[in-house]
Amino acid sequence: MFIWSIRQWMVSRRNLRCVGCDLSPTYNRFNCKSAIMHLDQFMRRLVEAPARPLELRHPQFPTLSHDERIMLRVLQAACEPRETTSARKAAEQLVCAGAGELCDCARRYGQAITPAGLRLSSFRQLRLAWSASS
Repeated sequence: MFIWSIRQWMVSRRNLRCVGCDLSPTYNRFNCKSAIMHLDQFMRRLVEAPARPLELRHPQFPTLSHDERIMLRVLQAACEPRETTSARKAAEQLVCAGAGELCDCARRYGQAITPAGLRLSSFRQLRLAWSASS
């Protein structure tokens, strides 16, 4: 859900659409609408001070970009108390300033989706669940 969300966030922003309006149906379905606010803060931090041009793919694209993998790593590590340094190092690859704030946004997002039964324990076992090209 995170990858789709960050991709959809970019599409919504580029098309001058309401990000919350576009993401709400999905987050409402999982009963974790408050996560949208934290995702928005995360993405705003990214676009305010990117370390370099970042690649985010179209929401239905079947593979992750290198930058999306780093974002997922930030999210996963930020949600693990013993991984604070790892989260910050990953965040520093994405932003030139504010890595700590990016990690905080990721941690809050992770906390907001956890009650919905969505866990971030591992992204090493990602599988393509659906693709427009399937």
